[in-house]
Amino acid sequence: MLFRRGLFASGGCTTWRMQFGDSGTWTSAPAHETAWTQCHDPFTQSSNGSDYTFVSGIAPITCGGFNGLHNEVMSFMYTSDADSTEDVGCWGMQMVPHTQYPSHPGYYDGYAGGGASHQWQTMWVK
Repeated sequence: MLFRRGLFASGGCTTWRMQFGDSGTWTSAPAHETAWTQCHDPFTQSSNGSDYTFVSGIAPITCGGFNGLHNEVMSFMYTSDADSTEDVGCWGMQMVPHTQYPSHPGYYDGYAGGGASHQWQTMWVK
C-alpha cells in the first residue's frame, strides 16, 4: 500500500507513524512508537531534516538524532533515517526491509542509539 502514499500528502507534507515490537506480532503492544510530519517522500527523496516536525512518541537517537525518513539507504531497506547530510553508512532504522541485516535477528532499529533489533514493524501514513 505504500505506493499510494502520495494520496495522503497535503501541501507536499505527510504525517507518518512507525511502531516496533520486540516480541509477538503486529497485534501485540509496541515497544516503541514515533509519529512525525515531513515534507518530502522518504522513498524517492532526501532532505537535511529541516522539513521534519516531531508529533508524538519517542524519537530514535541514531545518526545525530532522528529527523524523518530519507532515501539515502543501504541495500537492506527501502528507506532509513540517514539524511542528505549524513554518510549513507550512518543509519539506524531498517524501514521496509528487503534483506536481513547480518548478525541481527529481526530488523535493526535505532531507539537505543543503534544496534538493537525488533521482531516486527508497522508504518502508517496520513
